[in-house]
Amino acid sequence: MVLGWLRTLYRRWYRRLVNLLGWLVWLLTGQLLSPVPSPRQLLADALAAVQTTYPELAASPSKCERLLSECEHLHEPLQLLADGWSQDEHLSLSGRRQARANLTGALINHLSCLHVWNSHYAHDYDAENNHRQLPQPPSITQPIFIIGWPRTGSTLLHNMLSHHPQLRAPLLWEVLQPALAAETKSDDEVRRHISNTTNEIEPWFEAEPNLRFMHAMRADAPDECCHLLEQTLVDRHTPIIASSMNAYAEWLYSRTPESMRPFYRFYRKQLELIATRQFATQQHGPSIFVLKDSTHMLFVEALLLEFPDARIIHTIRDAASVAGSCCSGFSLLSNFYYSRVDKHGVARRVMRYLEACARSMNRAQDSLAQQHTRRVFFDVPFQELASEPARCVLRLCNDLGLEWTPTIQATMREKEADSRVEHQRNRHRYTLSQHEWALDDTQARERLVWYTQRFLQTHTPA
Repeated sequence: MVLGWLRTLYRRWYRRLVNLLGWLVWLLTGQLLSPVPSPRQLLADALAAVQTTYPELAASPSKCERLLSECEHLHEPLQLLADGWSQDEHLSLSGRRQARANLTGALINHLSCLHVWNSHYAHDYDAENNHRQLPQPPSITQPIFIIGWPRTGSTLLHNMLSHHPQLRAPLLWEVLQPALAAETKSDDEVRRHISNTTNEIEPWFEAEPNLRFMHAMRADAPDECCHLLEQTLVDRHTPIIASSMNAYAEWLYSRTPESMRPFYRFYRKQLELIATRQFATQQHGPSIFVLKDSTHMLFVEALLLEFPDARIIHTIRDAASVAGSCCSGFSLLSNFYYSRVDKHGVARRVMRYLEACARSMNRAQDSLAQQHTRRVFFDVPFQELASEPARCVLRLCNDLGLEWTPTIQATMREKEADSRVEHQRNRHRYTLSQHEWALDDTQARERLVWYTQRFLQTHTPA
């Protein structure tokens, strides 16, 4: 017990001590410790790490060249992210170290996924593949995407739908390392990966305990697929957290559907890797993926180009509640990068993100409604979901053509009761004010009234 308390205390103060060291070195020498490397160096470091994990790559320059060529679509966002972090004068030492780890980790995962996917499914990747019958990748059919602004109840809905026997929600340890998931064969390996993932995420919550109120995470529980997108350097968090990412934000918020196709093609490959373990071990289980992340709001049209049979659940909530919660949450994340958080800047960037998401969803529903004869979008107002979650899930199951039995109903009622207990125990409290955020409820609602009027105030169940 004493050791646990000391470990928690150390993790909460470790970042402050590191930042103090960085400030002292800069004061005495004018040099920054742990600068963010160039994109070329980041890629070289990532490839070296992947070669350590997969020694066969070190002996095959042609495979390495192929992997790097398949990463060409990452060059622009990688350059923008590396430049943004390098030019950030306010970034703390722990922030620079975290930024470097984020970029290197994303590239390592990207290269690892490409290598494992090619080894399983690409006939021209390995000479041995030419002489054996390779299986087709697992089919990703009729996936369900839960998208909407952050803090609109999507996590509650995702967790409840993950218990439906026809649906499969990837677990946190799987979305963090899809390549590892594809090559995991035994239950003992699964337990080891879950334990390792738990050890990776716990220091974040020990350093910032309030993060649990925002988004509790468990290695063996479903989680957002933003982790899959971040491994393609499509990252919604960074342009809100960082004050130096205007160029990257502009790139992210102005993508055309065609320009996003390589990113979503790789996203599909990651889902295929996650499905590979069930396919390879001949396990019979749910076959329809249910996924959720607000980032997809920016790229609805690109998502439907890659998954033309997808169904999209669109969660909606009052703009002031969303903005207040997001400002609070992103300021907590900013503590990992800055010794002093500019809350006014965080609020400006939160509103820019929410507006970009709303514009994209507005445009997508206008254009795609004319292209599809089937129903694509299923709107879920937050009030309906929060007041009667199980009944809301019943409506969605009927709309989506999913079965509903007394057993499923009992499960959903149980999960509804669990969610109410958890909400009371770990309730996230927040307020918007001019003094703290230079933003209040009225301003947030006025800036996004055109979106909420269309999808919230005039909503009538179909």
